[in-house]
Amino acid sequence: MLGLQYIRENKEAVLEGLKKRGFKTPEMISQIIDLDKDRRTKQAELDKHLAESNRMAREIGSLFKAGEVEKANSLKEKSVIFNQWFLLGVTFISSFLLNAELSLFALKFKTWSFSANKIRYVFLAISILAILLLKFIAIPIIILLYILMSLIWKE
Repeated sequence: MLGLQYIRENKEAVLEGLKKRGFKTPEMISQIIDLDKDRRTKQAELDKHLAESNRMAREIGSLFKAGEVEKANSLKEKSVIFNQWFLLGVTFISSFLLNAELSLFALKFKTWSFSANKIRYVFLAISILAILLLKFIAIPIIILLYILMSLIWKE
């Protein structure tokens, strides 16, 4: 199996090797390289936002320790996580979902057949892909996916 870095650095050699093996869609290699470039760009943006969030959290903590409460509170208001409206919305949504009578699909497999467990396999595949691509950020997305799939895909 070829790594993405090798494919990026040796595109022509990879295309030549695939041509010898009768690979019929060489344009797929360019698509793979483009998708990898997009993924790396998005990962860099995410890393930048996480670093900024961590920096703000450290700064807020040091301002509170230094007794500069007003500066710390104004900085807290700029952060989405500490925003009172965001926290209030998450609280209401969580409270509703905890008390709502939603019939969620079980992740228990009775057989291994795809047809009997279609929703489970699809959910697991999307979840694994999300974790690999988005890492920690994937957790709330997976929870929302689980609820939406349960509502849409009735067994």
